[in-house]
Amino acid sequence: MNRTLRARLGVTVAVLAVGSLLLVWMFQRQDHGQYSAADISAAADGTAVQRAADLRVFFAHQSVGDDLVSEIPAVYAAAEVTSPEVIEVSGDPREGSAVPSSDEGFFAHTRIGENGDPIGKLEEFDAWMRAGMADRVDVAFIKLCYVDLTGDTDADAVFKRYNQTLASLERDYPDVTFVVVTTPLSTEPELKTRIKGLLGRDHPAPKSNAVRQRFNELLREQYGTRVFDVAAFQSTAPDGSRIRGTVDGQEYFALYDGHARDQGHLNDTASAVAAARLMTFLADATAPD
Repeated sequence: MNRTLRARLGVTVAVLAVGSLLLVWMFQRQDHGQYSAADISAAADGTAVQRAADLRVFFAHQSVGDDLVSEIPAVYAAAEVTSPEVIEVSGDPREGSAVPSSDEGFFAHTRIGENGDPIGKLEEFDAWMRAGMADRVDVAFIKLCYVDLTGDTDADAVFKRYNQTLASLERDYPDVTFVVVTTPLSTEPELKTRIKGLLGRDHPAPKSNAVRQRFNELLREQYGTRVFDVAAFQSTAPDGSRIRGTVDGQEYFALYDGHARDQGHLNDTASAVAAARLMTFLADATAPD
């Protein structure tokens, strides 16, 4: 093959690659719908969220968790029922931090650990439960952040520690229902960034979402119906389409732009719909068999 033919072939391959990338990007950036106030009301089933309001809940999280917690009052307003008391607890549980004392339903939450340190967050969650929280709540769960699992993270190792932490807590506190939340996703990079990737300057988001996909699949396989799948919610548009991609032969899902207020967080309306689904999930997870 002469030099001119090779050059032409290289240009053709590059054009085809960019064209394929453009088609994918155009689908990802299409408006597949956005949630509205009516969707919040539809998701906020009055009977289910009322049952959830009677629970004593503990939720450990960081910023995406804030998105959900901040919209709980809106969920109950849409359902026209009384919201549980939302209580933020703080401090180091290993130093005697206070836990809620009420026997009435409440939704206690805390910003846990340091982003980028999933093992530290799991250790702190375990400490919160053993510092008295497990004696005060009906249901408890921790959500790792999207920045806790990036392209360099060993998803299997994090899952192993996650599984060990929950198994230990379930053994020691059988009266508490421990539920599971998938790790959130980030949005796909812009087209110009993806084209740079073809030139060898990869954006970290696809690889990071692939790691999150691996971790979330392990959670789904292990815990089944005990999983509140926030990642699936994030990547599914209101019309049912999924935002997905492939990197190094592995399929992954990404946060839909129509749900996002930035690369990794939900906007207010999507947060409210997700919060309504969370409260319904908690009601179902703790219902008698």
